[in-house]
Amino acid sequence: PTEMGHLNALGELHLQNNDLLGPIPSEMGLMQSLRIWNMSHNHVFDKIPSSLWRSKSLQSLELLDLSHNLLTGSGDFGRVPAYADFYSFGYSWKKLTSLRLGNNFFRGKIDWFPTLSSNLRHLEELDLSSNYFTGTISKDFFLDLTDLKFLDMSRSGVSGSLPTEIGMLGQLQFLDMSSNLVTGAIPSEIGQIEQLLHLRLESTKLVGTIPTDIGKLKQLQILRLDHEDTSQYPNYLSGSIPTEIGMMTNLQQLRLNRNFLAGPIPKEIGELRQLDFLDLGVNFLSGFIPTEIRNANGLEHLDIQNNRLTGSIPFSFCEMDPNPYIRVDCGPFGVHGI
Repeated sequence: PTEMGHLNALGELHLQNNDLLGPIPSEMGLMQSLRIWNMSHNHVFDKIPSSLWRSKSLQSLELLDLSHNLLTGSGDFGRVPAYADFYSFGYSWKKLTSLRLGNNFFRGKIDWFPTLSSNLRHLEELDLSSNYFTGTISKDFFLDLTDLKFLDMSRSGVSGSLPTEIGMLGQLQFLDMSSNLVTGAIPSEIGQIEQLLHLRLESTKLVGTIPTDIGKLKQLQILRLDHEDTSQYPNYLSGSIPTEIGMMTNLQQLRLNRNFLAGPIPKEIGELRQLDFLDLGVNFLSGFIPTEIRNANGLEHLDIQNNRLTGSIPFSFCEMDPNPYIRVDCGPFGVHGI
């Protein structure tokens, strides 16, 4: 109801996971004390009123979650409407640290990013995933949002290469640009984001080699540079798997499948004692299977199918705990299947 805009003392508003239907009342921009506003997982539609974007009353706002709705449009659920007016977005929202707009119907060029980043310099979390944007990401975005810890732009429609300025996001812990038309090489500057825990660049159109500087990401837990079967964007990474990958000792998932990687499987993978998921399948890897993989004793999923590997399967694989995803025939005539 529009009357909610008169609740001037309200600090938190939690409306998530309901069946709310209709546009956001413009009067909501009058709530001077509001710090947390969560309206996610509803059926809210129509264009976000400009009174919110330009509001001088919402100066206390710290978290805004409008994700998983039907935002932007005229109420015609059959088409994707024009995008919101982001150019004046958040001019007075200096305290905002979390902005979640994922899983909506926003569209249009993403050239408003520099305005967003210059207005919201204290932003720590930004979710624009699963929308219909177009265009490339400006390097200015990465220069301004140096406090950012969480960035999810997966399936958002953006394209172009990753700017080298991405290395300026020194506080970033989660980066997901998957399932976009991201082209070019992985910049070596990505190794400067030493706090990174999750790096997801799967199902893009990346080319070139995996930079050796990626080994500097010693806190990383999940690395995905693979290609999902359901995605229209395959990766084209080539060259060898850098031995520096063995320096990422906190890694739990390593997915490099469905690329054009060649050369041997580095024995340094055995240094990844926390690894439980390893997928190097559908590449052009050659040589022997390194026995050192056995040292990753927490491994639950191993896929090295459809490569050019030769030699025998190491006997040490027979000592690994039985697992439906690691199949080895340790019969009386030796190890001869995986």
